[in-house]
Amino acid sequence: MQLSIKTNFLTVQKALDRLSDDIALRASVSATNKTVAQAKTAMSKAIRAEFNLSAAKVAEKLFITKATFKGGRFQVEASLLSESKAGRRSVNVINFQANQTAGGVSIKVKRGGGRKVVKGAFIGNKGRTVFIREGTARLPIRPVQVIDVPQMFNTRKVNAAVIAFIKAKAPEIFDREIKFYVDRFNRSGK
Repeated sequence: MQLSIKTNFLTVQKALDRLSDDIALRASVSATNKTVAQAKTAMSKAIRAEFNLSAAKVAEKLFITKATFKGGRFQVEASLLSESKAGRRSVNVINFQANQTAGGVSIKVKRGGGRKVVKGAFIGNKGRTVFIREGTARLPIRPVQVIDVPQMFNTRKVNAAVIAFIKAKAPEIFDREIKFYVDRFNRSGK
């Protein structure tokens, strides 16, 4: 999954138009990278506010590609991505405060929801996986899984929160970076 926001912050664009191309480009790249880094934190918080996952588990699935100069043109782009290993679209329920009970395994997937018991499930693999038997025999068993971070990343509520955050913070970050690069240029001439 990839979050894409294409918007034109008019106040930012007006400030950039008044600067030399070199300063404007440096400020834009720096501001874009800082905005995406803060959006990653906001995304992690939004996912963890909705789903009962640890920050470490969410962080291992969120990636940033930084803004760079592309082909010598004034094109600045950064990405916030959430990827899963090829073919994996789910996460084991062990990550959702799984506890072994007499009737199965108790889990809590949603932050605001209650606990649910997966009847007949058990914790195996040295405490790293929740399994359930596929029949009455001892084998075969299969892991008990729910949606993975990329699907959590793509829920409307999480996406809306991050987009609102970016729209609110980006102009502020751009203003700060423009001021920094202008002040640096005025002090050193570089």
